[in-house]
Amino acid sequence: MNMAALATVFLSVGLIPVPDFNLTNEDLTVTIEAGLGEHGDFRYSYQLRNPEGNTGDLVFFRLQADVPRGHGWPLNRDDLYVHPPRGPMPYQDMVNPRNYTPIGTELPEYWVHSLHADAISFYPASGSGHAVVPGGTAGPFVVLSPSPPSLRYVEIEPRWVLRTEEYVDATPDQMREARKVEDMLRQELTTVGPFGVRPNSGIYLEKFLSDMKALPDLGWCDADFTESAHELVSTHKEGIQSADYDIREPLSEFIESLPAWEGVCSRQEAYLLIKFGLEAMLGQLPEDPPPAPPSPFTRAASR
Repeated sequence: MNMAALATVFLSVGLIPVPDFNLTNEDLTVTIEAGLGEHGDFRYSYQLRNPEGNTGDLVFFRLQADVPRGHGWPLNRDDLYVHPPRGPMPYQDMVNPRNYTPIGTELPEYWVHSLHADAISFYPASGSGHAVVPGGTAGPFVVLSPSPPSLRYVEIEPRWVLRTEEYVDATPDQMREARKVEDMLRQELTTVGPFGVRPNSGIYLEKFLSDMKALPDLGWCDADFTESAHELVSTHKEGIQSADYDIREPLSEFIESLPAWEGVCSRQEAYLLIKFGLEAMLGQLPEDPPPAPPSPFTRAASR
């Protein structure tokens, strides 16, 4: 059944027509702060906009929060609180911290969230009437985490079928069709958020490299900048097992040069993804550089 036919079906039982609902990455903005509190956490603050041309209220958005199974960031952080409908609690009481990005949250009034296996969902509290109408905004939705930024996905959907009291007259078959339409209306955007894998781990470096390749395609950063950073991280990843390899000097020099690159990114969060990612890599390096390998002559003399 197509959208026009569904609109006719639902109008016949008093339901509203299928809304126009279009979003772009420009409708979800995020600001990032680093080095907060005694643990040096990151603060991700999201602001959501429902463009004026839409005809559906925005009621739900879902931020990706999973990590590869068994590669999470196990922490004993009783200060990281989330805010589900039943009240604040430590995030690790709700999920398996080994498979989940460590997070705390701060929410706007009348909004709550739920934690799922792979994401965190934000939505208005029941009966609050605080959906985001066309032309309106909501936020800030704040996520706190020790994890530096990475590209993440957000799923957003409008409210339409359940907006009127007459929906109780819809048949079960009509409601099933309505759910299909809701699935079709959901839109996926790209944003920046915590990934939850320790910097310098192989999985983190793979994700970091993949993100840097994606940034020019998104139109968020100049390719020369991302390629320079990508080459540095790739060289580090390939040489990380070498006893005589030390990334400190080239990594430190590149980080010092970053202010000169800031203007080549159209999105501040893209620049900060690279900046904070490189700084986190440097911070995770062991305090002492690896010892130089013994020379062939030393090995021969020891036999």
